Amino acid sequence: MHKVFSRANLVAATALTSVALLGGHQALAQGKSAKIKLGLSGGFTSLLGFGTQKSSFEKSGNADVSGVTHYEQFNMINDTEVHVSGSVRLDNGMTVSVVVEFETDQASANGTGGDRGIDDSYMSIDGSFGQIRLGSTQPGSHDFANTAPFVGALAHDNGDTNNWVVVPAASASGLAAPGSDISDGNVMKIVYVSPTIAGFIIGGSYEPGAATSEVVAASGGNSGTETQSFDVGLGYSAQLGKANVSGYPISA
Repeated sequence: MHKVFSRANLVAATALTSVALLGGHQALAQGKSAKIKLGLSGGFTSLLGFGTQKSSFEKSGNADVSGVTHYEQFNMINDTEVHVSGSVRLDNGMTVSVVVEFETDQASANGTGGDRGIDDSYMSIDGSFGQIRLGSTQPGSHDFANTAPFVGALAHDNGDTNNWVVVPAASASGLAAPGSDISDGNVMKIVYVSPTIAGFIIGGSYEPGAATSEVVAASGGNSGTETQSFDVGLGYSAQLGKANVSGYPISA
């Protein structure tokens, strides 16, 4: 599904902020006439499945106690998203884009309210230097992480597996989606991803705080609750003879 909002102008406040950051007054002047047409897209997925829990998974410890909760074998979930996005290429060669992804399900995974939040909400600036993203988005090293091929209805690193297989209360690991980056998910950050040079690519990000808030992060003192995060990753991809080599050797 794709629909264009005719003359939906996301003028300068987006484009000008970004190009002024990178190109100075000349780029700013070039960006004055830039207009972004926003497109509407998205998707809907409905999954039905069966799962059988071992009795030890339903207990909080090794001992048999009364009041243990038992779980149904059948469950169903929806994953519905609406995406609003658009981009414009400026005269200086840079491309400015905006992306907002809405979660639009009535039900939620934790049962405390609908999944009616925002996944991503960011602006990106692309050029020969690579890409810079500003806003709520994934960290830089996430862009080129390597994972196993997608098989079946759910990928191996998809947290939705918890909707059928109960995580043992006494387990320290469980089935939460694994990650190869250091981040608190889609919260406010600045991200940089380089172009590929001789097979190498580097990406990194800075996250002022883990809260989904634009309030200045309280990261110090006796009442400080926020932790700043830095994420840097180095990837490599090349063809050696008839073999394709793709690695993700460094992340810190």
